[in-house]
Amino acid sequence: MITLPKELLNYPDKHRSLHLKGLTVIESCLYEPQMTDNAYTNEHEIIHVFQGNLMIRTKTSVVNVHAGETVYIPKATYFEFVKTSPQSPENTLHQSYQSILLFLRDDFLREFVRNHFTSFPTHQDFPSHRSCFSVIPQNKLITGFMKSLLPYFGSDLEGNTDLLHLKTTEFLLNLTTLQPHTASRILFAAHQTPKQDLPRLMESHFWKNLSLHEFATLSGRSLSTFKRDFAEIFHVPPAKWLKQRRLEFAYHLLIQGNKDVSEVCYEAGFENLSHFSSAFKKQFGCAPGSLKHLTTNRATIE
Repeated sequence: MITLPKELLNYPDKHRSLHLKGLTVIESCLYEPQMTDNAYTNEHEIIHVFQGNLMIRTKTSVVNVHAGETVYIPKATYFEFVKTSPQSPENTLHQSYQSILLFLRDDFLREFVRNHFTSFPTHQDFPSHRSCFSVIPQNKLITGFMKSLLPYFGSDLEGNTDLLHLKTTEFLLNLTTLQPHTASRILFAAHQTPKQDLPRLMESHFWKNLSLHEFATLSGRSLSTFKRDFAEIFHVPPAKWLKQRRLEFAYHLLIQGNKDVSEVCYEAGFENLSHFSSAFKKQFGCAPGSLKHLTTNRATIE
């Protein structure tokens, strides 16, 4: 799983980036035919696809974003994505998938609202959205803005935060005119983060390799409020509950007998195989490999 935008910034040789307070812009290229992965975004994310196709999916929503289109992904969203490079007209050689990613923090969006709106609408003023995502159709102004950012990568203007701030403000102002519903979603989300039902949230996400801070963000709470609410509901600290629930899930996967220990380790949300094996043995009295072997033998005999 990729935590965005943090993990992309760890590879500057693969992803060029621009920074200013409250905003990160990242260029993304794929030179293989296709790439599939899972991601979690810590910030409000806007992706514009220059070439290729992007499929993004959650349990309740799936969208395809084609070349020239733009998509908004709300902050604290966990999703699967598939990037597909376009093929040449002869259908023999793959060109590169190309996109640009904008990550907007709450403080950047709040400042934008303070500077450009005399009042801010309430949630009732916004239309309901069945999909987690908002896809913006092809638009010359939006495409032109996204292309105008590309020359900044690696140039002398890369560190000019005032100019980047001005350009992004221009983009948001255009968005409020061209796509008012999508703009409203983005700006309202920066002001209101509704609390999620913790039992439902944790059962849906416990196996994902997220930090406690990321779980707190996903739940619409600060870390301290998340820990307090969690203890009131589950009567144990969140770290202890996560470890116990992941071990129970790992046990269930092992007795099914169709996955090896390393697969189970990472699928259950553990990062380290030796730590997983030690915790499993302490909890269940046997090593995960022993349980796997016993289950396999029993299935063979039967």
